Amino acid sequence: MKPAIPKYLRRIPLLISLMIFLFSATVFSQKKYNVQYILSGKDTSYNIEQLDLKTVFESKENAEIFINKLPQDLFSKGFPAASVDSVFYDSTEAKAKIYLGEKYKWAKISVDSIDENILNNVGWNKKQFEKRPINFSTLQLQQQKIIAYYENN
Repeated sequence: MKPAIPKYLRRIPLLISLMIFLFSATVFSQKKYNVQYILSGKDTSYNIEQLDLKTVFESKENAEIFINKLPQDLFSKGFPAASVDSVFYDSTEAKAKIYLGEKYKWAKISVDSIDENILNNVGWNKKQFEKRPINFSTLQLQQQKIIAYYENN
């Protein structure tokens, strides 16, 4: 005959398993890596939230990749002089000191010297460059389309 095990002792392995599961879920869910951006230079009053920069990453490595690409991203948002002046990394977060410089907007791009048929063939839309932040990537793409058109025709 088997010895009688009280009901509460039979539940101990279940309780231990539940505690291990909850503990591991808590530990693994906290492995986020945060980045804090600090403005440097003359205009430190700029609202950095307007730039919509990512601040939470899955790992330190992902944060490093993002920070390394930050000057190009800011360049495409109309900050051609933007730079990352310094970055301090630790095990849980990074602090990136960034310089924005002046934000540029389009005034007017003159395409008077280009045939209108060519502009239509490459999909030129003058409104995409009027009174908006400068997007150098878009302008460069349009330039490449015009050059390709001239090379092929």
